[in-house]
Amino acid sequence: MTRILFAKLLRDLRWPLLIVALLLGGFQCLWAKITQRIVAELLPEFLKVMRMGDLTGILFKGPGRLMQTLMGGETIALNSTLDMLTIGYVHPLMQTIFCVWAIGRASGAIAGEIDRGTMELLLAQPLARSRVVLAHLCIDILVIPILCLSLWAGTWLGTFLVGMLQFNAPVAPFQMGAAANSTG
Repeated sequence: MTRILFAKLLRDLRWPLLIVALLLGGFQCLWAKITQRIVAELLPEFLKVMRMGDLTGILFKGPGRLMQTLMGGETIALNSTLDMLTIGYVHPLMQTIFCVWAIGRASGAIAGEIDRGTMELLLAQPLARSRVVLAHLCIDILVIPILCLSLWAGTWLGTFLVGMLQFNAPVAPFQMGAAANSTG
C-alpha cells in the first residue's frame, strides 16, 4: 500500500517538480552567462582603472559587507570564474525557491491530503498513519537530489553554452576559462 501511495504522491508532484527544476536549472544557466560577462568583460575594464584590492574595498564597504558574507565571505575572489559560479548556488533567489519548496511540501504533505479529501480515504484503509508520513518522506528523499541535480546540470549547460567548457575536453577545476565570446 505504501508503494501505491508513493506512486500517487509522485504523480501529484511531477508538474511542480518539473517547473521548479527548470527554474533552478535556468537560473544557473543565466548565472553562467553573468559570470562570463563579469569575469571576461566587466572586470578587466575596472582593473584598467584600479587594483583588485581597491575594487573589492569599494564594493564591500559598509552595507556591502553583508553581500560579501552572503556570497561566501572574504575567500571569494571576484576575478575567479569558479568562485563567481559558486555565488549562483547561494544567491538569494535560489534560497527563496528552496524555502518556498520546503514550506510548500511540508505544509502540503498532510494538509494537502485533507484539502483534496483523500486523507479520509487513506485513514479508512488498513494502513498505519506512519506509512503515510513515510511515503511523503520517501518522496522528499527522491525529490531533493533531483533539485540539486537540476542546479548542477544548469551550471554545466550554462558553462558549455557560453564557451567556458568545451565538449569532450578534459577540464581541471581551475582551468575554466572565461574568455570573451565574440557571439555573446
